Amino acid sequence: MNTLSPARSAPVDVAGRTADEHNRDLMSAGALYSVPMELDRVALLTDPDALPRDREEIPDDTLINLSVWAALQGVKKATVDSNRVRSEARRRAGEPKPGDMPPCDRTINKSPMWRMSTYRAWAASRPGKGAGAGRPKGTRKRIGPRKVALPVECPHCGHKITSADLREGN
Repeated sequence: MNTLSPARSAPVDVAGRTADEHNRDLMSAGALYSVPMELDRVALLTDPDALPRDREEIPDDTLINLSVWAALQGVKKATVDSNRVRSEARRRAGEPKPGDMPPCDRTINKSPMWRMSTYRAWAASRPGKGAGAGRPKGTRKRIGPRKVALPVECPHCGHKITSADLREGN
């Protein structure tokens, strides 16, 4: 485990212990699985409701979780989580795609966390809205008027349709 020097572990919690002592106790109790170095100097943003209106106000070194990532994107947390799982599977298979979520920067209590700078770099590198979807302009096959061999039976009412019936409608 990375320990903090006494000079940098000055922040004290309610029980009068330093952040380093608190983290050591959590590690021994099994509550923390991965403790970032200098946890007392890292800002964690885990509440989407705490996001500032101006997203540029969030420092690059702030760690964000899935909920905040989803709020930044404007989608549900489940969507981000499934995108993360798919991205990890493609990376393991050696077949990453453009726009895949990056691997998490840290893990805290089994929760993936990313630096805000990682999110910003990912968002800037994503393909644009609707990229890759649909047919390119100008490649649509033109379809002329439909030709039907007459007489034909109407599938709804069973009436036999002839060319005379079609001329009457004009």
